[in-house]
Amino acid sequence: MPAVQQWGRKESIIWPPRRYLYTLGALFLSLVATGFFIYVRFQFGFSPLERYYLPYYLRSEMAGLMRPASTYQLLYVSDDKSRAQTALEADVEPT
Repeated sequence: MPAVQQWGRKESIIWPPRRYLYTLGALFLSLVATGFFIYVRFQFGFSPLERYYLPYYLRSEMAGLMRPASTYQLLYVSDDKSRAQTALEADVEPT
């Protein structure tokens, strides 16, 4: 009688590799750490005035991305009666 030939592995259950779980865990941990560091930077790295103006700055930046300004913009000045008029050379100072 010939010897019985073994095909395949000897284990009955083959577990799939779990490397993708480690990768997802590392990505999640890096996102949590990044959020924590950003929070610490904004909480302790900015002065109270900078923290106050940050939402207004971000809002104005987003508005600039949505509707970019052209190369020419007309500047207006208003008087005490809230009437706006075009700014002249005498109304502005060079920066």
